[in-house]
Amino acid sequence: MDAQTHKAVPDGAARTTLVTWSTPLPNDAAFPHDQFATMEEYLFFLDHRQFSLVLNDGALLQASYRLKGHEVVWHRLAFIPCPVIFSLEEMEGVVLSDFIAALSPADILQRISLQSAIRFDYDPLKAGPQHPASHATLNRACCRIPVRAPLQLRGFVRFIFSNFYPSLWESEMCLHAIGDSRHNTCITEVDLTSMHIHWHP
Repeated sequence: MDAQTHKAVPDGAARTTLVTWSTPLPNDAAFPHDQFATMEEYLFFLDHRQFSLVLNDGALLQASYRLKGHEVVWHRLAFIPCPVIFSLEEMEGVVLSDFIAALSPADILQRISLQSAIRFDYDPLKAGPQHPASHATLNRACCRIPVRAPLQLRGFVRFIFSNFYPSLWESEMCLHAIGDSRHNTCITEVDLTSMHIHWHP
């Protein structure tokens, strides 16, 4: 339904480059920091164009990386399903956020979709107990499942489309062509003893 170009924003002090969607957040104070997988968070991202891609079912994809040279030092990769169900015919000539805002409470009850967002974060500077350097968050903001390594973009795209849109993944070979790279594992010995996400690169 919608897509954005991405830009590279250098940070001279940190000697890093942020690669992210082209619409900057207008006011960080307005960001719903205490929200996760809520209608409020979804509409905030949609209204402020805080996304890489809007899929045909209204789901948002977010992909941001911070690089130091060729090394990934931070990332945010998120899949945020649309909280309401609609048809493509209903969207002809209509802005999605306006469509949702116009729904009555009864309409929302009939259309509500209870799908959780899932986000893969990598931030070694914030690593600590209950906050693995690389982790997946789903259902609640306090849920941080350890992940073996930073996620490459191809791995994220494969995970989302092969699990949530398998027929599209099989038919659209252009999705398979996204660049590949390998990252060293960063999971700790402590996190290896608990449930975690692991794969062979």
